[in-house]
Amino acid sequence: MPEFSNPFRLIQTDRVVAAFDVLANVDFIRAHLTRYALGLLAIVLAGLVSLLGFFVFCIGIFPASFWSVCVMGYVGGELAKLDEGRPGGREAGG
Repeated sequence: MPEFSNPFRLIQTDRVVAAFDVLANVDFIRAHLTRYALGLLAIVLAGLVSLLGFFVFCIGIFPASFWSVCVMGYVGGELAKLDEGRPGGREAGG
């Protein structure tokens, strides 16, 4: 799913073209495949927990979906920090 890394590449480089650079996005995903897969799993689980909270526990749709979006933003930010090509990027082990 390279489309998940597109907005982060756009923000990191301040260029719209970077969001459509498929090879760079695929290279980033291949370099960090484990963390990328765990991030996608966390986002999917957050969405499911949000739906469960809405339907089963009668939590409002706005707090439940807001929490899910916050999890997605956090995971995306952590993945964006892994890019060694941007200033302030860190290594996968660090």
